[in-house]
Amino acid sequence: MTGSDVLLRVRDLVVDHRAPGGTTLRAVDGISFTIRRGEALGLVGESGCGKSSTAQAVLMLRRPTGGRVEFDGQDLARLSPRPLRRLRPRLQLVFQDAASSLNPRRTAAAIVAEGLAAHRFPRPWDRLVDDALSSVGLDPRTIGHRRPGELSGGQCQRVALARALVLSPALVVCDEPVSALDVSVQAQILNLLEDVRRQHGLSLLFIAHDLAVVRQISDRVGVMYRGRLCELAPAERLYRRPRHPYTRTLLDAVPRLDGGPGPAAQAGRADPGGSGSSPRPPRGCRFRSRCPQAQDRCAEVVPLLRPVAADHQVACHFPD
Repeated sequence: MTGSDVLLRVRDLVVDHRAPGGTTLRAVDGISFTIRRGEALGLVGESGCGKSSTAQAVLMLRRPTGGRVEFDGQDLARLSPRPLRRLRPRLQLVFQDAASSLNPRRTAAAIVAEGLAAHRFPRPWDRLVDDALSSVGLDPRTIGHRRPGELSGGQCQRVALARALVLSPALVVCDEPVSALDVSVQAQILNLLEDVRRQHGLSLLFIAHDLAVVRQISDRVGVMYRGRLCELAPAERLYRRPRHPYTRTLLDAVPRLDGGPGPAAQAGRADPGGSGSSPRPPRGCRFRSRCPQAQDRCAEVVPLLRPVAADHQVACHFPD
């Protein structure tokens, strides 16, 4: 992968949160990944594992505590406010709960135009707004004058996506964009995202906890646990042959058509105990307290992300 192929490069990213009482919680602990131009990277893990904190740091909504976030060759954390503002149209976010992210007093057309106004795009905007709404499957003539309270959940999510697309971004970060929607509507939004990505040549950072959703939209998938990446691989390879015990546990937890437990649970491997959001992770491997194959080395040495196959990396001392 050459430098020109990479749109986003995250290196050793660290994000700390200040907790009540003055303590510091490390939400993201030294993760690294890249997103190629036109690629969709899925980020999956339990609630509290650091996925949303990673998204906020990538977009500079929360300044990272350490590490680098390079977008198109520029380190965003080192940019002053003015040049960072000039870059923002190329970095857009679609929130989890679209309805709450839309101004309830504005029409759909006015909401889509918010970014154009904020970044002082030359008027008139009508054609840009109409094209953005049409590109997400909404009729500007019937939807443009409606307010969020008059729209369904799926329509609100489409308006939120149109608001991001109208600025012609290069990277769109989707933070749990379909988790609040019905299953049938989820499929529609995922198909729409895939179509839009190919039409506009977008790169996506797609965050979710639903493994089936991530598989449908992503070219590669990164699995996070307690602030660290434990596996990163092409989607089909990761789902066909996961190499990290935590990834296998996640996949085995997916309900089967026959209603039975996954193969790992049947074999006694999947341990439901523990939490991805614990403020005090153990020494060594953070998954070792739940891992059936943990050994003495796992308690002493932090496993680093290393290649085990072409474009497949695992942070495990005993991946096989």
